[in-house]
Amino acid sequence: MAHIQEGWHFYSMKPIEDGPVPTRIWLAEGQPFQLTGPIKADAPQTLQDPTLHMEVELYEGSAGFALPLRVAAGATAGAQNLVVNAQSQSCNNSMCLPPTTVKVEVSITIAK
Repeated sequence: MAHIQEGWHFYSMKPIEDGPVPTRIWLAEGQPFQLTGPIKADAPQTLQDPTLHMEVELYEGSAGFALPLRVAAGATAGAQNLVVNAQSQSCNNSMCLPPTTVKVEVSITIAK
């Protein structure tokens, strides 16, 4: 779950030609986990952006994302770190910050 500071928003994962930077989520390389399908996200707000002069999809307040995962064949049993990267661009009603990437780590134990 991403928590968004009041007065700010970031855009959905849907790319829009000549539009804002979409949110991007991916697994870090070199870990024993694989995506098994598309990433699911909470439904964004769809509205006409007065600054960009186009319809956009965005999140305010919070946004949830679900990653369908599986353990890769041949993975070593025991404690592992799942590392997920998320890149988004935060904007308010007058400006946008450069896109930033956040790394989220979760400890997972792989059974034998």
